[in-house]
Amino acid sequence: MKNQGTIKVLLKLSLLSLPILLLTAYYVIDDPFKVIKSYDTYYRAGCPNYVGLNRDYVSTETFLRHHDEMKWDSFIFGNSRSIFDEVNDWAAYIDSDRTFHFDASGESIYGIMCKLRLMERRGTPVRNALIVMDVATLREVNNSRGHLFLKHPLLSGQSWITFELEYLKTFFSSRFLVVYLDFKLSHKIKPYMIADDIMDNRHLDYYLQHNEIHYAEYEELIHSNPDAYYQHREAVFSVRPATLVVTPSIIHEPQKALLREISRMLNSQKTNLRIVISPLYDQKKFNPADLAYLQDLFGEDRVYDFSGINDITNDKFNYYEPSHYRPHIARKIMALIYGTRGLIPKRPNPQVP
Repeated sequence: MKNQGTIKVLLKLSLLSLPILLLTAYYVIDDPFKVIKSYDTYYRAGCPNYVGLNRDYVSTETFLRHHDEMKWDSFIFGNSRSIFDEVNDWAAYIDSDRTFHFDASGESIYGIMCKLRLMERRGTPVRNALIVMDVATLREVNNSRGHLFLKHPLLSGQSWITFELEYLKTFFSSRFLVVYLDFKLSHKIKPYMIADDIMDNRHLDYYLQHNEIHYAEYEELIHSNPDAYYQHREAVFSVRPATLVVTPSIIHEPQKALLREISRMLNSQKTNLRIVISPLYDQKKFNPADLAYLQDLFGEDRVYDFSGINDITNDKFNYYEPSHYRPHIARKIMALIYGTRGLIPKRPNPQVP
């Protein structure tokens, strides 16, 4: 009788665990975050990705998988704002077309240092580097948190098991699982999925040769009807302070240690370097003491500050929304930081609406 009771308990436990086992098997097969299997390319050009991917992981895997073939020697580093520094424009100034976007969502100086260290270990030349940063880039000095921001284990040294468990945990979270199963069953993106920032129906163009993403649909919307585009987003372009706001100093000893290591690696290769402090719509001015430190470490002629109140940040038509400026602004910045030493850009700047 005792054995029968034990068997019943085990059967009940098996039945209770069956859904979890089936969902886990489905997760492994479907690989929604694309962190289990290897892929030649992580994006389908002209299509939405639907589930947000960890751009740090994608960029690192793409670099590791294709570098021997592509032999990249010039790299753009930074967060999502750096996406709009298009390599087709940059190549005209650096006399190289072996360019690679080594960006990451919410990128940090820790992440940039780790990427350069990976390339140093592999003997990858870095002839040219463009680093796009802001206060948020300098804030994080350790591995980032969250499934969209974790650094690739080969960069951070985090165990693969811990890394993979983060995605499995995210998959089983009620916030993600319910939405994802609804999407897979209905084959439709519903408004609440986008509002909850779980699914993404933006169409993107992707170029494996440079690991570059373009969101052409936004430019098409603006050019077709700029008034409608900005009126629809009027709430996000909120009123800004009437007087200049300076950000508190963010560069302390942990940041300095990472920045010194970045400087060492780039100087050892005599890299043609430019660092850009992004022109954010909030018009907050990058701290002068932090700017002085960066210019002293990397060279005054290599660090350019576009933050604060200026002709770029004054005009909302230079932005898709307050966090991301448009490609024509990136082209303008390139012309300013490379100056007459650069060649003529391949594409003329479009007229600002």
